[in-house]
Order: sequence, then C-alpha cells, then structure tokens
Amino acid sequence: KQTFIYLLGHKKVYGGVFFGIASISLIAYSHMSWFLEHMHRSFGVPVSDITPSYGLINLVFGVAGTLCGAVLAKILTARGHSDAGLKTTLFFIVLMFLPYLASVLTQSLWWAYVWVAICTLCFNGYFGLAIASLQLSTPNQFRAQTSALLIFAANVSGLMLGPVIVGFLSDYVF
Repeated sequence: KQTFIYLLGHKKVYGGVFFGIASISLIAYSHMSWFLEHMHRSFGVPVSDITPSYGLINLVFGVAGTLCGAVLAKILTARGHSDAGLKTTLFFIVLMFLPYLASVLTQSLWWAYVWVAICTLCFNGYFGLAIASLQLSTPNQFRAQTSALLIFAANVSGLMLGPVIVGFLSDYVF
C-alpha cells in the first residue's frame, strides 16, 4: 500500500518511466515474436531454417547488449553523469528504431539478420539499465515492488498485448 501511495505521489516520474518502458517493450517483443514469420513470408525461408540463426543472434547480441549498456553507463558515470543509466537507456531506445524499421523493410535476407542483430543488442542494452536507474531514484523500502511493477508492465504490454496487436493489425488492417 505504501509503495502505491509513493508512486502516485510521484506519478509524473514513475508514470513516464513505466509508460515509456512498456511502450518500447511492446515494440521490441512484438518484433521478436513476429520476426520469424516475417522472414518466412518475405523470403520464403522455412522457419526451421531461420530459427538457429535467430537463436544465435539472440544469444550473442543479447549478452553483448547487456554488457555494452553496463559498460557505457559506467563510463558516463565515471565522467560525472549522475543520470548515466537513464542517458544510456535513452541512447539505446533511440538507436534501435531505425534498425527495427530496416529489419522489416529490407529486401535482403542477410541485411535482415544484420538489422535484427542490432535491434537485439539495443533491446538488451536498455532494459537492465532502465530497472537499475529506476532503483537508484527510488527509496530503499519501495525498490523491489517498483522494479517488479516495471517488469510486470513491460511484460504485459510486450509479451501479452504486443504480439496480439500485431496479429490483429496484420489480419484486419493490412
């Protein structure tokens, strides 16, 4: 109860962070959910042939993104930026939009893999930092609940709503 009272008292800050991360998660998880089908439909490659490459991209670039985000935030912190986590989060969020667009518009299978690798790096580069930044700006007694709520909001929007919305738009609008 105290956590909700605190969050409502600071709704401009937390509402913006929660809405922003939930929105980006909706885009990122939708892309991840539908990318294999997009590759199959656009390039005629069987999903079973795409899956190993896509899995390897997620493994390598997912880990690399997490590490790059942490290193970049550490460098900015060492240079005196007290909001290094938020700046790095914003950097990765802005950086990933063009590769997301390019990955679904390219006419080349090879370039689609390159773009999705960059998307994966950026997506994994920002998410851990967003949670860490939120914890740094939240009093100790509310950190666990606030982080859990952020992860919940990101997962509901990204994993539950995002893929369904894309499927609906694909079937009934486009």
